[in-house]
Amino acid sequence: MQRLEMIKYSSVLLFIIITIINIIIGFLLLLLLLLLLLLLLLLLLLLLLLLLLLLFIIITYHLLSITYYYLNYFLFINKIKLLTFIKNIQVVLCFVFLLTLSNKCTI
Repeated sequence: MQRLEMIKYSSVLLFIIITIINIIIGFLLLLLLLLLLLLLLLLLLLLLLLLLLLLFIIITYHLLSITYYYLNYFLFINKIKLLTFIKNIQVVLCFVFLLTLSNKCTI
């Protein structure tokens, strides 16, 4: 009789140990699954950022090519006017530079 109770208690103890091990393994697998989902989310975010960067590069390339085309057209039509405008800007900048220099010298 005592032997039968001992076998019964040992089987209950074995069942408890196996249940605890299964719970621990289940939590570890759940943690691993959450980690993999987080990694997948980060990879999707990285892919989205790369696609946005590619879109930005394409848009800026087209804008720059359009700007370059129209700038060449503008320079071809109004070359003399643009040159005089640049000369005027240079004169103004030189004048401003000389004014700042003279202010620094007097102080």
